[in-house]
Formats: sequence, structure tokens, C-alpha cells
Amino acid sequence: MNGGIYQTWSRQLVRGQGHQTLISRLCTLDLRDTWQLGLFTNRKGRLVAWALIRTQASTTELLGPNTMIETLHTYLNGMAFLEELIFEDGEEQVVSFYLASVSEENPDIRFSNQDGEHLYLRLETFDASPTTTTSSITAFTEQCAERGFPQYIFNWPMDSHPLEMGLEAFIDWNKGCFPGQETLSRQQLKGRTSDRRLFSAEVS
Repeated sequence: MNGGIYQTWSRQLVRGQGHQTLISRLCTLDLRDTWQLGLFTNRKGRLVAWALIRTQASTTELLGPNTMIETLHTYLNGMAFLEELIFEDGEEQVVSFYLASVSEENPDIRFSNQDGEHLYLRLETFDASPTTTTSSITAFTEQCAERGFPQYIFNWPMDSHPLEMGLEAFIDWNKGCFPGQETLSRQQLKGRTSDRRLFSAEVS
């Protein structure tokens, strides 16, 4: 296991009539009651926002870096028409990331590359949030890049094409239409994908 890093992410709860239908229609994945990483793209297939998402009864939880959650909040409000969106701030969440060459049981999210290496994401519980230096984040990000793992967790550029960034694992081609689906489908058929090593994602 390589030394990991910690980040504190914002949590937002979304309620209101029709809100889950709206979020599901805009997301590249169908909503479910376990955490998954959902992407939101525009009609040109470029990334607008992303977040960890799960549904709990009549509430949808969004989890991610503060600026990303703010971006997603604005995007959802702009796309709502008849839907009722009620946003409520939840408790902040400490998230740990670390690399390992062995498979662990029950990670919150695990990314695996073709070489059998894993990038783990865990939702932690601490009385006080741990800190991570900028140099540690830079070093860890470089280690992830060397192994072909996604960079959006740290500072992933918006307005990029998900397939070119190696994010095909977070697009469900079998779900109903979402903004940019046709463009992304054409890119997939043309083989316009990342030259990084492919990876897969699993959630607990």
C-alpha cells in the first residue's frame, strides 16, 4: 500500500418532487442506493460536473469537493423546469485515497487497472479532520497518473471529453438518453478514447 491522502468533501441533500427523475435524466448512470460516481455532460459530450451520488428513500445525496458540489447545484437548478429542488447542506465527509497492489474487501469505491493495482476511496469517520500537505497531494496524484488512474478526484479539468480522460467506466450506454450521449456514442464507435491503461470501478 502506498501512502494515501485525505480530503474533506461537501455533502448536499436534495429533495423535492421530481428531483430524482431530473438527476437520473442528466447523469451518465442510473441512480441507486449505493455510492457511485456520476458524470454530468453537456450536449457536446463535455464534462460539466461530477459527484458521488446515492439515493435514500426520497432524498438524493451528492458528495464531492466543495467547488464541484456548488457547480452541480447551479447546473441542476438551471436544468429544472417543473421539478422541485430543495437543497440542504449535510455533514462534511473525510475521504481517504490510497494505492494498493492487493485487493481489499468492502471498499467504498475501488478503481482497478489491468496490472492488478487498485486505487481505493474510503469514506472515513474521524473526530477531527486529518490534513494533507500540498506536496503530498502532488506526489500521490503523480503516482496515480503513472498507473493510469483517473485524475478528476484531485483536479480534473471541466469541459473535457470523458472518453479521452479514461472515464468510460462511468457511462452506462444502456440507460436512457442523457445530455451528450449521442456525441459520446459516436466517439466510442470511432475509438476516440484515452490512451491510458483501462480501469474498472467497483462500489461496496
